[in-house]
Amino acid sequence: MTHRFPVALMLLAAACGYAEADYVIDEAEAACVFTVECYPGLHDTVEDCVTVTQTVAPAAGCSFDSDAAKECVEGLEAMACPEEGAAPAFPAACDAVYTDCEVEA
Repeated sequence: MTHRFPVALMLLAAACGYAEADYVIDEAEAACVFTVECYPGLHDTVEDCVTVTQTVAPAAGCSFDSDAAKECVEGLEAMACPEEGAAPAFPAACDAVYTDCEVEA
C-alpha cells in the first residue's frame, strides 16, 4: 500500500496544474537562455537576463491559464535561433497565458 503513495502524490500534483509562480521563473529562464544564445550582447548571462525579466509583471486582473503556461515554457525551451535578420517565432501559447486583463482607461 505504501508504494502507491508517491504515485498518488504525483497525480495530485499534476491535477493541480502548473503554478503561476513556477511559470514566472521557468518562462524567464527559458526566454533568457534563448536570448543569451541567440542574441549575444543583450545580456551578459542568463542570470542577468532573468533578473531584468522577472521584474515585469502581468497587467492587473488577468486570468492565468496553466495549460498555456506549460505549453509556452516547453515551446520556449524548444526554440532554435532564427536565421540572421529573421524575427524569432515565439510559441502561440505564450499569448494565451494571461487573458481577460483589465484595461486601463
